[in-house]
Amino acid sequence: MKGSPKDPNSVRYRNRRLIVELLQKEPATVPEIAAIMGMSISAVRQHIVKLHTATPKQVYICGWRQRVGGRGGDGAAAIYRTGNKRDVALDTKLSKRVAAARYRDKMHALLLAKAAIKRGTFNPFWQLAAGQSEASR
Repeated sequence: MKGSPKDPNSVRYRNRRLIVELLQKEPATVPEIAAIMGMSISAVRQHIVKLHTATPKQVYICGWRQRVGGRGGDGAAAIYRTGNKRDVALDTKLSKRVAAARYRDKMHALLLAKAAIKRGTFNPFWQLAAGQSEASR
């Protein structure tokens, strides 16, 4: 145990205070806070949950940022800020629209590659050669 979050000399108290100070300067997502503080994402998430569910609430969700890939897959990451305002709701239609557009772009590229293969103009080594020529510059 690393001490009580109410004891000013404990590690928990210090970490939560640093998170609140960081979020006063600028809003951030959990992975961004973890990178800045040098902590694990799960540890920061635990602190954020405690700060978010505290009475009165110390941090709130001020927005959402589209996330691509990662452990949680595609979706939206909550952006936190210091305060006790009402959380901004996630616009699920927008995140579905963005994911659908990304999927359409992938499928379009795949269809173009299949058409080039049928025509006999597809060269799988072209990108590799182009990357090497740019790297040698």
